[in-house]
Amino acid sequence: MASVSNGGHVTLGVKSGGCAGFEYIWGLSTDDGIEHVKWSDPIEDVLIIDPMAEMFIIGSQIDYVNELGGSYLKIVKKYKASGSVCMNDVTADKYGNVYVGDTYNDTIYRLNQFGQLPAWFYSPGLAPNGIHIDNEEGNLIVGSWGAVMEGWGTPELKGSLKSINIHTKKMKNLGKKPIGNLDGIESDGKGAYFVTDWTGAKLYNIKKNGKFEKVLKIIFMSNKIF
Repeated sequence: MASVSNGGHVTLGVKSGGCAGFEYIWGLSTDDGIEHVKWSDPIEDVLIIDPMAEMFIIGSQIDYVNELGGSYLKIVKKYKASGSVCMNDVTADKYGNVYVGDTYNDTIYRLNQFGQLPAWFYSPGLAPNGIHIDNEEGNLIVGSWGAVMEGWGTPELKGSLKSINIHTKKMKNLGKKPIGNLDGIESDGKGAYFVTDWTGAKLYNIKKNGKFEKVLKIIFMSNKIF
C-alpha cells in the first residue's frame, strides 16, 4: 500500500453498531499529530487505523482501489421478509438455501431457490444473533443474544448456543448454562465452534455437548487491545 496525495495516508475507522452492523469509514489524512508517523516524508505501506477499529479488523485482509469515491457494489435484487425487524447474520446450506436471523422478532427466515423469503422458524426468546450452518450434520447453529432490550447492553441476560435441524426443525440447546450475548459463529474444524460474546468482548470455544471455555478476552486500555 503506497502513500497518496502529497504525503497523505489512507485512514480506516468504524462507526455505528448494534443491529445495523458497523460501517467501515475510509478517509485521507495529513495529520502530523499522529505518534510515530513522520508526515513530512513519503511513507510506503502505511494504513492509519483508528484504535477503536482494531478489534473489528483483526484477521481481515484489507484492500482498496486507487479511485476515491463512487460505489463498486450494485444491488441487483431485493427480497422482502414480511414482519422482519432486525435482520442480522446470514448463512447458506449446501442445497442453496440462505438463512437470515432476525434478532428482535425471534425468527429465522429462509431464502429458497425460488426467490421466496418466508419466516422459516420461530421460537419465543430465540433472539438469533449469530447463525452458522453445519452441513455435515444438517444443523443450523444459532447463537442466542438472550433477552433483547433497548440499547442491547444486557450482559446479565445471557443467551446460549442452540442447534436446529434443517430437515425436521427440531431445536435443542447445546448445554444447559447461558453463556453470553452470543454473536458470530465459526467451526473450529474439530467438531466444535468458535463463538463471540458481543457485550463481554470474549471468544469462546463451545463443544456440541455444551462444554465451553474462554479462549480470548479483549480489553480496551489506553487505545490498545490485550
